[in-house]
Amino acid sequence: MIWKASFTLKSGFIEFGSHTFNAHYFVKDKKSAFVEMDENELSKDFKDMDSFFEKIGMPKVLSIAYPYGQFNAKIVNGSCQVFLGFLVKKASP
Repeated sequence: MIWKASFTLKSGFIEFGSHTFNAHYFVKDKKSAFVEMDENELSKDFKDMDSFFEKIGMPKVLSIAYPYGQFNAKIVNGSCQVFLGFLVKKASP
């Protein structure tokens, strides 16, 4: 089963996106840990994700679904090193 799933993913018909590597939790005042990270922490989170995907033989992640729909200008302006960002509801940076 794992081999079949891996083959399907590598076919290009399915893409993994990010929901962060380790920033999908709330911190103070119901803010996502993701929006509270500084640029170094954001960079480390995405490097960790890239390393994990490389280790299991998957392509680099190019999109993100912002945790809890929260984001800010720092994230949108490229600190998170992805090309596409998605929301499930209307939000503003």
